[in-house]
Amino acid sequence: MRKLLQFVSLAILTQGILFLNQLILLPMQIRVWGHAGTAQWYTIVALAAIAMVADLGLRSAGHAELIRYVRDPNDRGAKLAFQQIWAWIRILSLIATILIIIFDLVSYRAQAMGSYPFWRLLLVIAFTLEGLLIVRIVYLDSMTYYREAEGGYLLMVGMRLFLAVAGLWWFHLPASGMAWIWFFTAAGALAHQGRLCGRLRLLRLFEAIPRNLSARTLAVARHTMATPFANWARPNLPVLVLSAIGSPTTVTTYIALRAAFGAAGTTIAQLSRFASVEYVQLKMDDRPESAEALLSAFVLFAAFFGTTLACGITADNLRIIGIWLAASNLATYQTMALLFGVSCAFCSSYIVLGLMLRMGEVAHLARRQYLYITLTGLSAIIGLVTRSLYLYLVLVALLAEIGTTAALMLAPTKNGSMSQTRVGSRGFVAGLVGSAFILVIWLAVRSGYFPIFQSRSLLSGTWTALVLMFWIGALALVTIYVNADVLKPVWAFCFPSIYPKSLDARRID
Repeated sequence: MRKLLQFVSLAILTQGILFLNQLILLPMQIRVWGHAGTAQWYTIVALAAIAMVADLGLRSAGHAELIRYVRDPNDRGAKLAFQQIWAWIRILSLIATILIIIFDLVSYRAQAMGSYPFWRLLLVIAFTLEGLLIVRIVYLDSMTYYREAEGGYLLMVGMRLFLAVAGLWWFHLPASGMAWIWFFTAAGALAHQGRLCGRLRLLRLFEAIPRNLSARTLAVARHTMATPFANWARPNLPVLVLSAIGSPTTVTTYIALRAAFGAAGTTIAQLSRFASVEYVQLKMDDRPESAEALLSAFVLFAAFFGTTLACGITADNLRIIGIWLAASNLATYQTMALLFGVSCAFCSSYIVLGLMLRMGEVAHLARRQYLYITLTGLSAIIGLVTRSLYLYLVLVALLAEIGTTAALMLAPTKNGSMSQTRVGSRGFVAGLVGSAFILVIWLAVRSGYFPIFQSRSLLSGTWTALVLMFWIGALALVTIYVNADVLKPVWAFCFPSIYPKSLDARRID
């Protein structure tokens, strides 16, 4: 339990600093560099960020082999299989970095006079190093080094934010200086992480390439590359479609709600790292009941957390977020909040995604990700053809998001067990219950019969908070009542000293 609390604390701090990064740096950059300089910076950042996915998603593969080798160092087959993947990740990162630099150099020379700014090259390298850092974090999670992995990344983003704010505030730092900050923080974090990898004799950056390096290893990329494509499509494709069929305020409203609701997805995605690894460890220790109890706890919590956040944003009704979005259309905001909220109730799918990654279900995961890409692409085409804002949003939420979630959580996997299928079904049912709670409070807000949701006075805000607390409490009681049989072994897993004979539980410390 102590390990979980340490990891959650570090993950929350990391996400908080990343949020402050978005909130603070942009207005400071505009003030110091102007709109043109800031736009140039974010253009090269967008290009350089391609280096972070240069591995074609291979970081999703090799986890089962790595876990087997860590548990049994004599398993040379598992070690060689993982070394092949790690070698190709480094090779692909190097190739992508060179290609990005060449492309940027050629395009810059074609558009501008003068010598190529060195800081642009430096920024590309910085993102490559950060990409390798994140890849190793994913693998260190599988080895249960949560605290060390997350702590190094937290130190990097914290130092980056501090140095960038200080440089812009006191020294009016130019873009070249900012690029040096990005480079040194990424290189320092990678070197710090390398000390741990050196002790483990795994994941070393400069270890020898296997002599029998096989191109067949890249065949798995047809499965692993689906995740980077899906991760790009989920936040970015709707912005492009809405910019074509909606007004600028529609786009900014979507971006603001995406950031607000994204807090739930990001938090659950972080927790899935811990839940998936511990589930695999418990299964390998022949403790299936403890494994199912742990996974059930995380899945139910994810559904409850997502529903709670969605109810809060829906009840806010553009009062707090309206400070940021003063010119937004209330009807559009309410519709988007409902559809975002319903999708948020099913964010327990992140737990299942993390588990499939650790279990080596790369092909099954890829099929679900390609399904999402297909459905969200189809929704985009329909939205662009009909130019109907609401039809597009409904299709994205119900067809792409919830449809893919159903296929992910209800369909059995090739190597999965009945416990995984049961847990997935529980998560989906919890999402349906959460959606019903969100819909009720949305109808209460949208109807206009309850002035406390429309008035901006302190008294109305207090009453809204009290109603929200009551509604969330009711959701908690329903969750506990419906899942009473499931939660009993969960308590035994979390508190084995209280329930010593209820379950063969393993304390996480």
